[in-house]
Amino acid sequence: MPRGQGRLKKNCCRGLLPAACLLLSALIGPAPSVQGVRPTISNGDTTAARAHHLLAMADPVPGVTLHVEEASYKIGPFALEGVRARITLERTAAGVRVQVDDGLLERLLWDGVRSKGSFEIENISFQVRAAISKPSGMVTLEELVIRLPRVGALVIRGTAVPGKSLRLDLQGLELQLRHLLRGPLEPGRDWELLFPANLQATWVQGASGSWEISGHLRLEKASFHDSLFLHAGEGLGGSIRWRLEGGSGAILGGRVEARASAGEILWDRFYLNLSKHPVSMELRGDVDPAAGRWSVQSGALAVQGAAVIRLLHSSGALAPLGGRFHVSLADQEVGPLLDLFLRQPLEAEVPWLAAVRWAGRLGADLHLWIGAGLERALGIFRLQDGTVRIPEKGVNLTGLHLECPVWYERIAPSAADGSSPSGKRTGSGPGRVPPKDGPSPPVGRLSWQGAEFSGLKLGPATLRLEALPNGMRLPEAVRIPWDGQTVLLGPGGAQDVWTSNRQGQIRIHAVPLDLSPLLPPSLQGAVRPVVHLADQELRLQGERIVAARPFTVDLFSGTVNVERLEVRHVLSEAREGILDASWTDVDLEELTRATAFGRVTGKLKGRITNLRFAYGAPIAFDLVLQSQDDSPVERKISVTAIDNLAQVGTAQSPFVGMASLLKVFFKDFPYQKIGIRCRLENDYFTIRGLVHEGGREYLVRRGLVRGVNVINQNPRNRISWNDMVARLSRIGKSGKARVQ
Repeated sequence: MPRGQGRLKKNCCRGLLPAACLLLSALIGPAPSVQGVRPTISNGDTTAARAHHLLAMADPVPGVTLHVEEASYKIGPFALEGVRARITLERTAAGVRVQVDDGLLERLLWDGVRSKGSFEIENISFQVRAAISKPSGMVTLEELVIRLPRVGALVIRGTAVPGKSLRLDLQGLELQLRHLLRGPLEPGRDWELLFPANLQATWVQGASGSWEISGHLRLEKASFHDSLFLHAGEGLGGSIRWRLEGGSGAILGGRVEARASAGEILWDRFYLNLSKHPVSMELRGDVDPAAGRWSVQSGALAVQGAAVIRLLHSSGALAPLGGRFHVSLADQEVGPLLDLFLRQPLEAEVPWLAAVRWAGRLGADLHLWIGAGLERALGIFRLQDGTVRIPEKGVNLTGLHLECPVWYERIAPSAADGSSPSGKRTGSGPGRVPPKDGPSPPVGRLSWQGAEFSGLKLGPATLRLEALPNGMRLPEAVRIPWDGQTVLLGPGGAQDVWTSNRQGQIRIHAVPLDLSPLLPPSLQGAVRPVVHLADQELRLQGERIVAARPFTVDLFSGTVNVERLEVRHVLSEAREGILDASWTDVDLEELTRATAFGRVTGKLKGRITNLRFAYGAPIAFDLVLQSQDDSPVERKISVTAIDNLAQVGTAQSPFVGMASLLKVFFKDFPYQKIGIRCRLENDYFTIRGLVHEGGREYLVRRGLVRGVNVINQNPRNRISWNDMVARLSRIGKSGKARVQ
């Protein structure tokens, strides 16, 4: 027998022990290195010598048995510890037969993901039936059975011709994959998983060293859930197919396809029926371990009937894992996508979504740089021929076109939390300079043919948009038709909007601008506010929006001077509005005509400071109302107004329930002065009179000849704001005041 062939047969005894692990390691590299510890053979050197003699002989001889007590191997990232087996060798006319019985691997370790822990399986049993033919030296693996505890059995069959070819076929039926989720893949202990699967795989290697691995994994009736069933899947079915190839150059390439087409998934509030909306994924690319690089030629993630996201040419590093990704969302109908991922998840919390109608085509093109998270994003989102109708909100948008530019830069933690005013970005980020290895900062536009908001109609307009780091800007002023008027909007912009240091501003010019269309229908016609915004600027500062300059509003034939307008916590449900304003020449007859308070004539001046408004109600203010002495307009106050004012201010009507009777004889009374100050602070409301005579405090001072005084008899009284609201709801029914 040739010397080389004898050495090959001799070493086959030891090499068959880690055969199963060699197959697994082929998924990582074409030529893993094997380091071993010589096994201890119980029968000592005599039995080993007999085995060597058996392999060297040309004629058939009876078999010899070796008992392996201890062995360990290192194959790439795999470590095999505590290998035990009983190996039987038999020389036949056709060659050598090898049989391994009672095989046990105490521990299989994988530390390939060192930063997240290790993967291990214990107490793996195996059996081997193999033959070595002469004179070709072909090895036939008739059957290698590997039994994984609680997982199931894997059966491997194949052939190998030294220096020419290798083929291994693997099959696993009714495997329980949940028991393989250990180490870095293991979910929390409060999760229940059931992943039954069938597996088929083939490994083929040629004489040149090129190899190919293909396979198919099929899941049937899989399920999972957490302890609260907030995340659950039931009756899940799908498959994964792969084809990987490599060669002596150590570059691995291939294609992976996956599809989930049965079952239901609930993830928090999101629900997906995979039978109606199958999810599929495909990926084609290669890995160069020597260079530490990866690249993807193409990829796609599709939710049937909703969306298709494509991954175009992308590349990056293996350690640490990251790189540049080019993601594309082909133009597709927006309706099914929003129905599945917006209407259905949120309809119970936002009932008006049920009546919303939307249409159009949605698309996107994004370049993403991913390292320790998302480092940078540049691209654009598109909406074409869009329409949105929200009947409950009175919103109707038609002919909507949006090309929304995106420029995201990851901010260093010290800047993101506001502790550093410099706004430093991460080391890999370019600050406010566009990246040299990617596209220029995108530009876009927003246009519409018609826009209606609760009766307010905007005419056609087009806005040009430019991306800023973590923001956007409107580079030029745009004329927007506003219900027969014109508003000049821009230039302006905002950036760093994802941090507490966000900054921005927008210019608005509208002189005059009738705000009546914004009022509730019950007030339209009775109230006509007209605002004068001459070169006004709204500024964004952190979570505040502030009007940069005072402005005026024409209201009830008078003038309101808005000295301060601010909105705080704009991104919170607890957003708060703040207002300081003063007014003169307000016509009381117009004002009271628009309310149920009762008729009052004359002119009114006053001011309100620190008006704070949140959750749809005031939480603080300081209000002063005074009649205007220099006005020639006749001053009169009706019985209804006196009765209501007394009730609000002093808790008892001056007419003691006789207001309706007095109306028969008196429509109104003359008055000399009105002076009232109301304050709301810490949920307590107080009302004081500003007219003082003879040690008394008057809310309303009667005329010189006749009239009615409304006296505040308890100036130190204060009530809760809820009680004040209750009084307002009982206007005309009760109070506590004195009439002279």
